[in-house]
Amino acid sequence: MNRLYCLVLLLVIVPGIRAQDTWRLYNAGMYFGGSSIVKKADAVGFVFSWDAAVRKNGHILGAEYEAATNMRIAGNRYAVDQINLLYGRHLLQKEKFTLTGFAGAGFYRQSFKRIGSDDKWTSETAAGLKLKLTAQYPLYKRLYVAVTPNTTFNFSNTYFSVLGGMGLRW
Repeated sequence: MNRLYCLVLLLVIVPGIRAQDTWRLYNAGMYFGGSSIVKKADAVGFVFSWDAAVRKNGHILGAEYEAATNMRIAGNRYAVDQINLLYGRHLLQKEKFTLTGFAGAGFYRQSFKRIGSDDKWTSETAAGLKLKLTAQYPLYKRLYVAVTPNTTFNFSNTYFSVLGGMGLRW
């Protein structure tokens, strides 16, 4: 009897586990907004970001690219670009609203040039620790709108951005 019970239990549970055991595309989005380097918080630039993520059970793995420009700080013009790999979890999930937290690491490059000079752009690169919070609200079927505040800590500077945009979620 115990063997039959175990066999039936395995036949019911194992296919369910195998079905949830694959990584599936979770979302892909494009965002834009404002950004700044903490050297001087009132110097704001325009930022554009792309991201994509896969999900398995409650785990979310994502990759993103972010580029910012036109930040003017202390007589210099700054541009930032970074690429990050992120791990995330849902912090709050309701029928019409999802709040997800991400943490990860990546490559951060900050370029600057003196305003009004003919000097070439100078770049600093660093590894960065990225913290990201994403609030998503569905608009229609798979289409969503999102607001995403981000902070990147690195040896060069602390960088933050607030983005808004749209994407698709599967």
